[in-house]
Formats: sequence, C-alpha cells, structure tokens
Amino acid sequence: MPWGIFSAALLVVFVLQTALVSYVIGPESVVSLDLFLVLAGVCALAAPVQDARIGAWIVGLAHDLGSAGSPIGVHALSLGLLALLLTRLREIANQRIFWARAAVAFVAALAAQGVLLLHGALQTWLSRSPTPQPGRGDGWAELLVPAALTALAAAILAALITQLPCLPAWRDRRSRRYSSPR
Repeated sequence: MPWGIFSAALLVVFVLQTALVSYVIGPESVVSLDLFLVLAGVCALAAPVQDARIGAWIVGLAHDLGSAGSPIGVHALSLGLLALLLTRLREIANQRIFWARAAVAFVAALAAQGVLLLHGALQTWLSRSPTPQPGRGDGWAELLVPAALTALAAAILAALITQLPCLPAWRDRRSRRYSSPR
C-alpha cells in the first residue's frame, strides 16, 4: 500500500470528520457518516492483507485520538476487527461485483459497530445507569438501527470508492504480491 497516499487520506478524513461531518449531520440524525469507517473499509478492500490490517488499526487509533470522551483503543479494536473480517471475507466474495463487495463490507462494518455498541453498553452498565428501555429514547432498537445504517452507508461508500479507476492497479499489486508463481 502506498503509505504516503494513505497518510494524506487519513489526514483529510480526520479534518473532514472532526470539522465538517459532525456539524453538518448533527447528533440528532438517525444515520451518522463515519469517514474513519469508510477509510478502514477501503483499505481492507483494496490493500494487501497485512497492509490493510495495519492501516485499519492506524485509522482506528487516529479516530480514538481525535474523539473526546472515548478511551484510546476502542475504535482501533473495532476497525482492526473490521479489517480482519473484511480481508478474510473478500477472499470468498467476487470482488468484481459491486454488491458482493458492499455486502461483505456491510457484514464487517456491522461487526465493528457491534464492538462499539458493546463498549457503550458496558460503560452504561458499569456506571450503574438504568438499562435501556424502549420508549425512553435509549432502547435497543434506537441503538441498533443507527449502527446498522452507519455500517450500511460506510459499506456502500467503501465499495464505491474501490470502484474508482485509480485503484485497480492497487488491487492488481495485491493479487500479484501474494499469489503463487506460475
């Protein structure tokens, strides 16, 4: 993976996520756009296996460093899990078909969002707050639907970005690097 391009993309995502997306979409929106999740998905879909996993972990660490109120390592763990699942699942899915890439990315992004939900539930439980109850605005449906919609939006964006014409050379290098000589 070209690490210079990755670093520039991470810097752009960091600035856009912290300065623009948080204010444009707002906290009361049902779906939130997580550009860090999109970048980790693009890395995991397009980069070689080891580079994808390291890159997604770095994206998660940058997300942790830029977010106030969350401990360092939660997003690094969830995006590392995303890359692990996505690099495993991309081997069994047809990468030339858009909906297959999007479906595989959605499954992995949903698992990453699940880790973040589990962390939030543990924090709530440890602080001895009341358990979520439907109708009070903090029920399980109110937690799961936004997470699933965020995962869906990130998966579709990641699949679309990997469709760009500048990335096939990156994918070709990935398959040539780790394939057996013929």
